[in-house]
Amino acid sequence: MTTAELERPVAAGVRGHRSPPVVGLVDEVAALFPPVRRCDLAVTRPARNRAPAFDARSSATAWIVAEGLARLDAAGRERVLAGWRGRHPGRGAGLVVDGGCDVRVGRVRLGAAAREALLHWLPVSRLELALLEGGLFADDPAGAIALLVRPPTVWPLEEALDAELRFPRERRFAPERFAAIEEYARGRVESAHLSRLRAAVARLEEQLPVPGLGPASATVAAGCGSIVTDDARCRAVAARQLARYASSSSIANAGRARASDQCT
Repeated sequence: MTTAELERPVAAGVRGHRSPPVVGLVDEVAALFPPVRRCDLAVTRPARNRAPAFDARSSATAWIVAEGLARLDAAGRERVLAGWRGRHPGRGAGLVVDGGCDVRVGRVRLGAAAREALLHWLPVSRLELALLEGGLFADDPAGAIALLVRPPTVWPLEEALDAELRFPRERRFAPERFAAIEEYARGRVESAHLSRLRAAVARLEEQLPVPGLGPASATVAAGCGSIVTDDARCRAVAARQLARYASSSSIANAGRARASDQCT
């Protein structure tokens, strides 16, 4: 399968944040970064007998992936597909879900402290790295870090809930809201957030190289280096983590639970 003829533009976002093109991908992409619900990278079937379409507006994870794909030509996108094709273990695999904001442990409901501890401790999975193997974010390694870091390891729950209240969400992921939270977060990043992000990056770096995933490991290693040495990149990636966290199902559920408690 190729992607050359399946691109179509979507509407522009806020402040020049233009939507990445929606790129046709095979259905197995839905297995990457598995979420709380069916899939974090939603696949839509707009009409009978048409190929599945990768929906860049389905989630924050899909949006970030689409940003990376939009930087590549058709051959580059095919290399990305080839990089993960055959590597994923099947739909439903993985403990870290909801765009890196939650952990699935059977039917157990985790408290915030236990969830954060597990997100700190659980290593990055081969499934998460597989998408980078074909060259995604090779020209922007910090973008790979923005995708792999678990947002709750950088931003406390209360700050994500505050962003949730400040920027009411729509029924589905809205790139405009994501961009607005990211802009807001840039003014909120403090030295503590930078320290947490660099600690998360150090844990990523300890896991490298991953056997059999040389190009992906090199991309992540370069991204780790840029976060450590470049304060501006570190701040930008930290800000993106709040936008990811405040776009997650976990925060939506926590916000509804808090509102319900206040009403009783």
